[in-house]
Amino acid sequence: MELKYAKISLLFGERQTTITLHDGESGTTFAEITLTPDQLSSALSRIGHTPCKIQLFGLDRVNKKLEIDNFRFEIPKEKPTNDQLLWLCKKALKEIGKEDWTPDNYWNNQTTFVSVGNKNYAQTTIRRWV
Repeated sequence: MELKYAKISLLFGERQTTITLHDGESGTTFAEITLTPDQLSSALSRIGHTPCKIQLFGLDRVNKKLEIDNFRFEIPKEKPTNDQLLWLCKKALKEIGKEDWTPDNYWNNQTTFVSVGNKNYAQTTIRRWV
């Protein structure tokens, strides 16, 4: 598999070097490689198969297109907790057939809570990878 918009970052430090690999299309950092100074020296000296620490994330999103949208859903008059807001959001997404979207679990923006008439709403950003 070849990535269309692959990106790499190198952070050289006194105690370790960190290499991150990023897929620009999905907006996902999918690998973080950590090397000690000795490991970095070995790798730069062309010694093959240098041991290192590698963490992988979000591989299911790699090479997929990131879509972002705003989503508003009704909430009770008393402000729910963050866990309740996430549950209400996921429930509302499922009711309209958007269960494949992932809501941001951030509820502290000035525009998060709005009232229209007698109803209260919360709004957040939702994302999916297709």
